[in-house]
Amino acid sequence: MSVGQSGILRAHTLFREGNYGEAVALFSAGAREGNTRALFNLAYCLQYGYGVQADPARAFGLYQHLLYEDCLLYTSPSP
Repeated sequence: MSVGQSGILRAHTLFREGNYGEAVALFSAGAREGNTRALFNLAYCLQYGYGVQADPARAFGLYQHLLYEDCLLYTSPSP
């Protein structure tokens, strides 16, 4: 089942309400689908331990992945 944009918006609402575990589940699913916003929010949760055990090293790896992907998007030559 696809999370989609509505699922990511729901995850943001859950996070603001303090339902970190549910938010992380949706962020994780969105990240697996390639949603960069979900991936960033998952990294944030991992960095600070919201809804998951804090894992700054894994968070850093996700941030690096986002930076690398973003660089590729903006530096790739046009066909």
